[in-house]
Amino acid sequence: MLKISFQLKKSTTNKQGESPISIVLYENPTSKYAVRTGLFCPMSSWDKKRGLCKGNYERTNLHLNKLLKQVQTIEDRFVLANESYTPQLVWQNFKNPTIKIKYDKPVLEILTELNEQNFKAGKFVRKNYDVYKSNIRKIAYFLTEKGLEKIGYDQFDISLFQELITTMRFLRFDRCKPYVSTIPVKDCTLKKMAQKVTEGNMYALQNKFTSTPLPALPKFKNDDATTEFLTWDELERLVKLDLSANKYLENVRDIFLFSCCTGFQWCDMKAFDIKKHLFNDENNKEWILKPRNKTGELQQIPMMPVTKALLEKWDNILPLGIEQTHNKEIKVLCKQVGILKRITNRCGRKTAGMVWINNSIGTISTESISKMIGHKNIRTTQKYYANIDNERLTRETDCLRGEIQTTQIVPQVQNVDLSNILANLTAEIAIMNANNQPKNNQ
Repeated sequence: MLKISFQLKKSTTNKQGESPISIVLYENPTSKYAVRTGLFCPMSSWDKKRGLCKGNYERTNLHLNKLLKQVQTIEDRFVLANESYTPQLVWQNFKNPTIKIKYDKPVLEILTELNEQNFKAGKFVRKNYDVYKSNIRKIAYFLTEKGLEKIGYDQFDISLFQELITTMRFLRFDRCKPYVSTIPVKDCTLKKMAQKVTEGNMYALQNKFTSTPLPALPKFKNDDATTEFLTWDELERLVKLDLSANKYLENVRDIFLFSCCTGFQWCDMKAFDIKKHLFNDENNKEWILKPRNKTGELQQIPMMPVTKALLEKWDNILPLGIEQTHNKEIKVLCKQVGILKRITNRCGRKTAGMVWINNSIGTISTESISKMIGHKNIRTTQKYYANIDNERLTRETDCLRGEIQTTQIVPQVQNVDLSNILANLTAEIAIMNANNQPKNNQ
């Protein structure tokens, strides 16, 4: 690798008393190349140890650092292309951009470029953009730790990918600072990371940034749905909890109930505006029509009396506060009414879907509930929400129980005390065994 530094030519000065700054590229003492940068600095403002400006000329360092990174990028291209080079050849390629070097573009550079392009093209919303950017940062951390931050897809083999997944399974990030966790990362999170690596490879092949297709990556199992939800009885207990003495906790409870009535997540409630998202149909019925922040899919929710009462109570402005604090307080309220589930604000959306499904008793189709929840595909609703609870199963099978009783498939026992059936049956079997004769059918 070349060593790059900046030097000040003391023997030459201009009218302002400034000397020219030169960039020096050298591989060894006998092979070096120096050329002027077009920038100037007086001797009194030059730091010889650091090879940079100081004092009133510190702003010049911004241009010098930019120049340094550009020259290093040119050298990286030679390294990745496995081509020999000299300091003079690197500078020539920097000055003359028409000279093209065949090289495998770094994976991190490809993933970043693809993410930016997809976001500008409107293929996903800001939240997904931030999630993908976070995944790229995690991949960058892994490759940097191994000294492979400039690696291309030609060297990204299956063993490196498996090592990436093994590392990320127990590595979490708190404000971009990594720490090892005993709780493994879910497969769905690792699956998204694998998808980004694969999409980047397809993008690189299409744009001829690489000629190496990625090998078939291992498949991930789907995680079981673990989001808790409240049943109708548990919701009633939470509603009946007397919080009139504490206005703050009452707002916390009511915000959770609003989520249970609308299926909104926290980001959706934050973006909710009654002036923009409330509409009346031709029958003068009120509807909430709001695109989800996560996917942009429209949620179509009828304005229910509970929802309307809550909005009127707050003058149509939701008293949200801080989500993390809300999650702590809602757990405390649930424990007060004997609900020991791990409840957070996210559970409000799951509760809404499950309540709509389990209390509709066939009057609302799964397709309609999918529209209310805001799913792009009805299969998502069927997979995560269409699990009926025991109460609904009991209600819908009551008619079946009634039909079985009225058809009298089982013979009725006449003039026998029901409490003595077992004793009579035991005695009858004992007599049959003593006589060793089968009993004739009556």
